[in-house]
Amino acid sequence: MSSIKVTITELAHGLHRVGLIDEKTMKSFIDEEAAEDMNQKPMITHANHYTLAVTDIDRSFNFYKDILGLKPLCKWPKGAYFLAGDFWFCLNLDLNRTPKPDAHYTHFAFGIKQENFLPMVEKLKQAGVSSFKENTSPGDSYYFLDPDGYRLEIHVGSWQSRIQAFKEMGREGVEYFEYEKLPLDFDLKTQDMIDKNRQLAKSTGLSEKDLSEAIKEARKNL
Repeated sequence: MSSIKVTITELAHGLHRVGLIDEKTMKSFIDEEAAEDMNQKPMITHANHYTLAVTDIDRSFNFYKDILGLKPLCKWPKGAYFLAGDFWFCLNLDLNRTPKPDAHYTHFAFGIKQENFLPMVEKLKQAGVSSFKENTSPGDSYYFLDPDGYRLEIHVGSWQSRIQAFKEMGREGVEYFEYEKLPLDFDLKTQDMIDKNRQLAKSTGLSEKDLSEAIKEARKNL
Protein backbone atom coordinates (compact mmCIF):
# COMPACT_ATOMS: atom_id res chain seq x y z
CA MET A 1 0.00 0.00 0.00
CA SER A 2 2.78 2.43 0.89
CA SER A 3 4.53 2.03 -2.48
CA ILE A 4 1.24 2.77 -4.29
CA LYS A 5 0.72 5.81 -2.09
CA VAL A 6 4.17 7.18 -2.89
CA THR A 7 3.59 6.67 -6.63
CA ILE A 8 0.25 8.49 -6.58
CA THR A 9 1.64 11.26 -4.38
CA GLU A 10 4.56 11.80 -6.73
CA LEU A 11 2.23 11.68 -9.74
CA ALA A 12 -0.08 14.28 -8.18
CA HIS A 13 2.86 16.59 -7.48
CA GLY A 14 4.13 16.08 -11.02
CA LEU A 15 0.78 16.88 -12.62
CA HIS A 16 0.51 19.98 -10.47
CA ARG A 17 4.00 21.15 -11.40
CA VAL A 18 3.23 21.03 -15.13
CA GLY A 19 -0.12 22.75 -14.63
CA LEU A 20 -2.43 19.83 -15.50
CA ILE A 21 -4.20 19.87 -12.12
CA ASP A 22 -4.70 22.62 -9.57
CA GLU A 23 -3.45 22.54 -5.96
CA LYS A 24 -6.84 21.55 -4.56
CA THR A 25 -7.05 18.50 -6.83
CA MET A 26 -3.46 17.55 -6.02
CA LYS A 27 -4.18 17.65 -2.29
CA SER A 28 -7.33 15.57 -2.73
CA PHE A 29 -5.27 12.78 -4.33
CA ILE A 30 -2.70 12.89 -1.53
CA ASP A 31 -5.23 13.19 1.32
CA GLU A 32 -7.33 10.32 -0.03
CA GLU A 33 -4.31 8.03 -0.24
CA ALA A 34 -3.06 9.11 3.18
CA ALA A 35 -6.45 8.42 4.78
CA GLU A 36 -6.66 4.99 3.15
CA ASP A 37 -3.10 4.16 4.20
CA MET A 38 -3.79 5.29 7.79
CA ASN A 39 -6.69 2.85 7.98
CA GLN A 40 -4.46 0.01 6.81
CA LYS A 41 -1.65 0.31 9.35
CA PRO A 42 -0.97 2.02 12.69
CA MET A 43 0.55 5.47 12.46
CA ILE A 44 2.25 5.38 15.87
CA THR A 45 5.28 3.10 15.80
CA HIS A 46 6.71 3.28 19.34
CA ALA A 47 7.02 5.29 22.54
CA ASN A 48 9.38 8.16 21.70
CA HIS A 49 10.19 10.08 24.88
CA TYR A 50 8.69 11.64 27.98
CA THR A 51 9.33 14.92 29.74
CA LEU A 52 9.37 15.48 33.49
CA ALA A 53 8.78 18.96 34.92
CA VAL A 54 11.29 19.46 37.74
CA THR A 55 11.98 22.26 40.19
CA ASP A 56 15.78 21.93 40.43
CA ILE A 57 17.72 20.84 37.35
CA ASP A 58 20.99 20.13 39.16
CA ARG A 59 19.28 18.05 41.86
CA SER A 60 17.30 15.99 39.35
CA PHE A 61 20.27 15.66 36.98
CA ASN A 62 22.43 14.25 39.79
CA PHE A 63 19.66 11.86 40.86
CA TYR A 64 19.17 10.31 37.43
CA LYS A 65 22.90 10.30 36.61
CA ASP A 66 24.56 9.36 39.89
CA ILE A 67 21.92 7.30 41.71
CA LEU A 68 20.06 5.61 38.85
CA GLY A 69 23.14 5.56 36.64
CA LEU A 70 21.37 6.68 33.48
CA LYS A 71 23.35 8.15 30.59
CA PRO A 72 23.12 11.94 30.19
CA LEU A 73 23.06 13.26 26.62
CA CYS A 74 23.21 16.99 27.33
CA LYS A 75 22.39 19.54 30.02
CA TRP A 76 21.53 23.22 30.02
CA PRO A 77 20.31 25.67 32.70
CA LYS A 78 16.66 24.77 32.20
CA GLY A 79 16.81 21.13 31.14
CA ALA A 80 18.63 17.91 30.37
CA TYR A 81 18.30 14.86 28.13
CA PHE A 82 18.94 11.29 29.30
CA LEU A 83 19.01 7.84 27.74
CA ALA A 84 17.45 4.77 29.36
CA GLY A 85 18.46 2.03 26.93
CA ASP A 86 17.23 3.30 23.56
CA PHE A 87 14.50 5.40 25.17
CA TRP A 88 15.22 9.07 25.84
CA PHE A 89 13.60 11.48 28.24
CA CYS A 90 13.83 15.12 29.19
CA LEU A 91 14.07 17.01 32.48
CA ASN A 92 12.48 20.42 32.09
CA LEU A 93 12.69 23.21 34.68
CA ASP A 94 9.19 24.20 35.76
CA LEU A 95 8.81 26.14 38.98
CA ASN A 96 5.05 25.52 38.90
CA ARG A 97 5.74 21.87 39.70
CA THR A 98 4.93 21.09 43.34
CA PRO A 99 7.60 18.73 44.71
CA LYS A 100 5.33 16.30 46.49
CA PRO A 101 4.31 12.68 45.77
CA ASP A 102 1.45 12.19 43.32
CA ALA A 103 -1.69 10.72 44.84
CA HIS A 104 -2.38 8.42 41.87
CA TYR A 105 -0.68 5.25 40.59
CA THR A 106 0.77 6.70 37.37
CA HIS A 107 4.47 5.84 37.31
CA PHE A 108 7.45 5.22 35.02
CA ALA A 109 9.28 1.90 35.10
CA PHE A 110 12.93 1.26 34.19
CA GLY A 111 14.10 -2.22 33.21
CA ILE A 112 16.94 -3.83 35.14
CA LYS A 113 18.71 -7.19 34.99
CA GLN A 114 18.04 -9.70 37.74
CA GLU A 115 21.60 -9.64 39.08
CA ASN A 116 21.50 -5.86 39.44
CA PHE A 117 18.10 -5.62 41.09
CA LEU A 118 19.02 -6.02 44.78
CA PRO A 119 22.21 -3.92 44.53
CA MET A 120 20.17 -1.08 42.99
CA VAL A 121 17.50 -1.37 45.68
CA GLU A 122 20.22 -1.14 48.33
CA LYS A 123 21.77 1.86 46.55
CA LEU A 124 18.43 3.66 46.55
CA LYS A 125 17.89 2.93 50.24
CA GLN A 126 21.41 4.09 51.14
CA ALA A 127 20.76 7.35 49.26
CA GLY A 128 17.64 7.95 51.36
CA VAL A 129 15.26 7.54 48.43
CA SER A 130 11.67 6.98 49.59
CA SER A 131 9.66 3.92 48.54
CA PHE A 132 5.92 4.38 47.95
CA LYS A 133 4.52 0.84 47.73
CA GLU A 134 5.25 -2.85 48.07
CA ASN A 135 5.41 -4.99 44.96
CA THR A 136 2.31 -7.07 44.21
CA SER A 137 2.93 -7.66 40.49
CA PRO A 138 4.69 -10.58 38.75
CA GLY A 139 8.47 -10.11 38.60
CA ASP A 140 10.77 -8.24 40.96
CA SER A 141 9.91 -4.56 41.27
CA TYR A 142 10.88 -1.73 43.57
CA TYR A 143 8.81 1.47 43.68
CA PHE A 144 10.36 4.78 44.69
CA LEU A 145 10.12 8.56 44.38
CA ASP A 146 12.43 10.96 42.58
CA PRO A 147 13.31 14.37 44.11
CA ASP A 148 10.14 15.95 42.67
CA GLY A 149 7.85 13.18 43.86
CA TYR A 150 7.51 11.36 40.54
CA ARG A 151 6.65 7.71 41.03
CA LEU A 152 9.29 5.44 39.53
CA GLU A 153 9.93 1.71 39.39
CA ILE A 154 12.76 -0.65 38.56
CA HIS A 155 11.42 -3.91 37.16
CA VAL A 156 12.86 -7.28 36.16
CA GLY A 157 10.87 -8.59 33.23
CA SER A 158 9.25 -7.67 29.95
CA TRP A 159 5.82 -7.40 28.39
CA GLN A 160 6.18 -11.03 27.28
CA SER A 161 6.81 -12.28 30.81
CA ARG A 162 3.92 -10.17 32.13
CA ILE A 163 1.44 -11.59 29.58
CA GLN A 164 2.66 -15.10 30.35
CA ALA A 165 2.19 -14.48 34.07
CA PHE A 166 -1.36 -13.27 33.46
CA LYS A 167 -2.15 -16.45 31.53
CA GLU A 168 -0.62 -18.70 34.18
CA MET A 169 -2.59 -16.89 36.88
CA GLY A 170 -5.79 -17.41 34.90
CA ARG A 171 -6.65 -13.80 35.50
CA GLU A 172 -10.34 -13.22 34.85
CA GLY A 173 -11.71 -10.55 32.55
CA VAL A 174 -8.53 -10.24 30.47
CA GLU A 175 -8.93 -9.91 26.68
CA TYR A 176 -5.77 -10.93 24.82
CA PHE A 177 -4.96 -9.43 21.44
CA GLU A 178 -2.67 -10.69 18.70
CA TYR A 179 1.03 -10.09 19.23
CA GLU A 180 4.28 -11.56 18.02
CA LYS A 181 4.77 -14.93 19.70
CA LEU A 182 8.21 -15.17 21.28
CA PRO A 183 9.65 -17.39 24.03
CA LEU A 184 8.19 -16.05 27.25
CA ASP A 185 10.33 -17.52 30.03
CA PHE A 186 13.36 -15.24 29.87
CA ASP A 187 14.94 -12.38 31.77
CA LEU A 188 16.35 -9.19 30.29
CA LYS A 189 19.72 -10.78 29.51
CA THR A 190 17.95 -13.43 27.43
CA GLN A 191 15.74 -10.73 25.91
CA ASP A 192 18.80 -8.80 24.73
CA MET A 193 20.32 -11.92 23.17
CA ILE A 194 17.08 -12.85 21.42
CA ASP A 195 16.55 -9.33 20.09
CA LYS A 196 20.04 -9.26 18.60
CA ASN A 197 19.56 -12.74 17.21
CA ARG A 198 16.24 -11.82 15.60
CA GLN A 199 17.75 -8.75 13.97
CA LEU A 200 20.59 -10.83 12.54
CA ALA A 201 18.19 -13.52 11.34
CA LYS A 202 15.89 -11.03 9.65
CA SER A 203 18.79 -9.26 7.97
CA THR A 204 19.96 -12.57 6.47
CA GLY A 205 16.46 -13.57 5.34
CA LEU A 206 16.08 -16.68 7.53
CA SER A 207 12.76 -18.50 7.56
CA GLU A 208 10.62 -18.57 10.70
CA LYS A 209 11.79 -22.15 11.36
CA ASP A 210 15.45 -21.19 11.06
CA LEU A 211 14.76 -18.12 13.15
CA SER A 212 13.24 -20.29 15.88
CA GLU A 213 16.28 -22.55 15.85
CA ALA A 214 18.57 -19.54 16.06
CA ILE A 215 16.66 -18.28 19.09
CA LYS A 216 16.99 -21.67 20.78
CA GLU A 217 20.73 -21.61 20.18
CA ALA A 218 20.95 -18.12 21.66
CA ARG A 219 19.20 -19.31 24.81
CA LYS A 220 21.52 -22.32 25.16
CA ASN A 221 24.59 -20.10 25.05
CA LEU A 222 23.54 -17.84 27.94
